Order: sequence, then C-alpha cells, then structure tokens
Amino acid sequence: MTPIITVAYSKMSDVRALSPHRKALRQLCASSLVVKSIFLYDDLAGIFGVEGVTFAQAGTPWLVLAPEVRFLDVFFRYAQELRKIQTMFPTLENFIEANDTESIHRAKLLGFTVGRNKLIFGDSVFRKAVREA
Repeated sequence: MTPIITVAYSKMSDVRALSPHRKALRQLCASSLVVKSIFLYDDLAGIFGVEGVTFAQAGTPWLVLAPEVRFLDVFFRYAQELRKIQTMFPTLENFIEANDTESIHRAKLLGFTVGRNKLIFGDSVFRKAVREA
C-alpha cells in the first residue's frame, strides 16, 4: 500500500512536536524563506525548508525527520519539493558530515554531487553537496 503523504506550510506547533532541539529548529525556520511540514498518514513526519537570499543563485535546503520516520518513506515527495525549491535557487548546496555515509547516500539519491574534498570547521569535518538545475 502506498503511504499517504501530504505537505503543508509549517506551524510552530509542528516545530514543538518534532524536535527536542526546539530552539535550534526555530532558529533554522526563522532564517529560511520556505518552511513546510511533511505528514505521513496525517502524522507529522518531518519539517524541511530552504535558507537563502531572495534572487540569489544558491540556496541551502534542509530536512529534519521525526526519529521514527525512515527517509525512504518521504523520499519521493521531498524530491518533488526540492524541484520546486530549485525554481527559486538554480543551485542548492549544503555541507554533510564527512563520516555520515547515510546522509551522503541520501544526498546522492536526491541528485546532489558530493565533493571528495573535506572541509574542516572547528572540530568537525564536512563534504560539500551541490545540486545544479
């Protein structure tokens, strides 16, 4: 049976329900141009959005899923939403922890090219992921 997945603009109650890191997620939502919630069978599955400056070339997409939700449950719908986001920003880019092989695999599934070069920010090591229109 195909899951019923819907997307709607996020409300603050979605942020409170989703993450124990509410403050960080609220800040992320506040700095984003678009913030939407994904529902799986009417239950909140995640929140996603894009940070960037209006009319800029590049935007930074992000996705936070509820702990019990598997990425593949929402993959196709999120991929559709990324295509919409890419009408605003021809280039999408983000940084992924270099050792997070699961997130690197997800980014590649979504059409991102993940660079081989490692970038060091403080104590963390990242790889840049870019998706061009």
